[in-house]
Order: sequence, then C-alpha cells, then structure tokens
Amino acid sequence: MSALPRPRRAARRKAGRLSLVLFLFLMRRTALSFLIVFGALAAVFFLFNFADQLHDDAADGLSLFSLLYATFLPLPSLMETALPIVVFFAVLHAFITMEHRGEIIPLGTLGLSEAQILLAPVAVAVVIGVVSLAVLNPVAAALTRKEATLGQSGDLSLQASAHDKDFWLRENQGGDSEVLMHVQGADGDNVFHGITIVRTQNGQIIEHIAAPSAKLLTGAWALENAWRMEQGKQAVHAARLYLPSKVTPRVLRQRLEWPEATPLAALPAVIKLRNSIGAPSEIYRHRLHTLLAGPATLCVMVLLAAVFALRPWRRGYRALWYFFTFGSLLAFYALIDISRAISLNRGLPVPFAVWCPIVICFLCSIAALNRREHV
Repeated sequence: MSALPRPRRAARRKAGRLSLVLFLFLMRRTALSFLIVFGALAAVFFLFNFADQLHDDAADGLSLFSLLYATFLPLPSLMETALPIVVFFAVLHAFITMEHRGEIIPLGTLGLSEAQILLAPVAVAVVIGVVSLAVLNPVAAALTRKEATLGQSGDLSLQASAHDKDFWLRENQGGDSEVLMHVQGADGDNVFHGITIVRTQNGQIIEHIAAPSAKLLTGAWALENAWRMEQGKQAVHAARLYLPSKVTPRVLRQRLEWPEATPLAALPAVIKLRNSIGAPSEIYRHRLHTLLAGPATLCVMVLLAAVFALRPWRRGYRALWYFFTFGSLLAFYALIDISRAISLNRGLPVPFAVWCPIVICFLCSIAALNRREHV
C-alpha cells in the first residue's frame, strides 16, 4: 500500500490538530460552567443551612465560628448527592451560553456532529465522577459522622443514628443456635436501653431475657436488672447478667452507621459484617451500586441536557421548552426513587434497580438526539 501524498497527510494532521483544539475548547467551557453551577448551588445550600442553624435552639450561645463549622459539615454530603443535577445544569449553561455567543454553528460548519460535540462534556463528566468517588465521597462520609456527634458527650463510637435507634440484631452462635436481640435506644458509653433477647435452638425458643439496659463489653453483653426465663422454668432475676457474644464494638458500630456516613471503600466490609450478624444490608448494597454507577449517571445527565440544550424550542415555545427540560429531570429522579423503594422491599435485585433508570434515560436520550440529527 503506497503512502499518502504529502498534501493529504498535511491535511490529516491539520484536521487532527483542529479536532484537538475544539475538544479542549468544549472541555474548558463545560468545566467552567460546572464550577459556576457547583459554586452557586453550594452557596445556596450553605446559606439555607446557616439560616437553619440560627433558628435552632441548640445553637444558642454558640460563637460565629461554631455556627459556620456546623453549617459546613453537611455541605459535602449535600453536594455529593446533588452532583448529577449540577452536571445537568452545567451542560445546559455551557451550550446555551455558546449558542448565545454564536459558537455552536461554527462547530457544525467545521464538520463536527452532535456526537463529537458531546464527547468533551462526557469526558468532563467522567473525570468529575471519578474525582467525586476518590475525594468528595470520603470527605462527605467523614463530615457526616462528625455532624452526627457534634455537641454530644461520652463515648460516641456506638451512637445510633436517628433512624436506627430501634433495631434488631441476630447472631448465629454455631449450628442451629441463634440469638435475636431487640434494642429500643442507645446512649453514650456504649449503653443500650430496652433490651429483649430470644435464644432459639433448631427453630424453637429455649430462653427469653429482658433487661432495661445493657452495655456492650469485649466478648459479652452486660445486662442490668435482667429477667431470664428458660423454656418450662420460672423467671429468674439477676442484678447483673453476662451474655457471651461474638459481636464486638467495631461490628456494632458498623451496624449503627448509616450509608451516607460510610465511605465507598468501607461499604463492602460493612455489607459483609451486617450479613454475618443478620442485619439487613439492602440499603448499603444499594448505596454501593449507586456510588459505583455515579460516573455513568453523570454521563447520562450530559446526554439528557444535550437533548434540550443543543436545539432549544423556538417560535414562542420557550415555556414549553423549560417544562420538558425540568420535567425530564424530575421523571429521571422519580424513576430512581421508585426503583429504590421496590429494591429495598426486595422486589428487584439491587444492581437491576440501580442501573435500570440509567439505561432507560440513556436509551431515551440517544433516541432523541439521533432523531434530531435526521430531521
């Protein structure tokens, strides 16, 4: 095969350099719009959180620095959750700004298709998703745990979250022997209240224990003023009763933490620990798959925004354009909430529930973009 003529090779190199320049230009526009939207939304969240802190009775007597610190703690978690929305509006802002400046039409005249134009925003979305998993997620999880313990006293390593103060714990003690424990509340110093314990053997209840309070020690639960009743015997009172247990403070801390306070790197271990002690793990598995699907979600947000940004409605239909734009975003999140609820009720496998809305939105966006290119 003969080499290409020199003028043709020069034209190829010139076209390659032009494509690279346009690609970097589009990446710069998208990244700049992302920073603008991200900063604006973060400022709004910060102001609302600060107003809530000022109206909170618990904030009375706190210094301005303490109020600002308490306001900042939930901010990374909020921004991590809102990242798909930020990317969506950043792409809208970037393309609408370019259209107003007359920069979209020259891109088409240079031979770029819509797919090539979208390549740069998709690359930016992937970078944002990876950076979020590597940096923003651990910071958000750490500050969420710090927020939960802010202003508290005592040993907070086992402090239960607000939605997890009333929980069940199941422990397999080998063979067909199991211990079921119900806890109604938790305090500092690893103290728990309203303890009800049922021991079973081969599926049959062999012992029932009730105590107003208990403390978790290494290798045992220490129950105060416990009543112990074995099958076929009368109840026996014990001022202090030690019940052997394989549950350690570290395991129970993992049990009491909630998904938003657990970083991505620790989620597999948390899921394994919860399964080993019989605690439900669906919400943690859903959180794990949601985080892993984060970059793909951001890419889908780019495509969804491009459906409306590259060719907005004309001829007086601007209001209808806004309606479909925000309606599509709300429909995507509604689909996510529905699939999540069904998954947590064990109606759908967790991976299917997480990826199904993403795949549906991706296919709809691709179909809409493809249809416009052929119109």
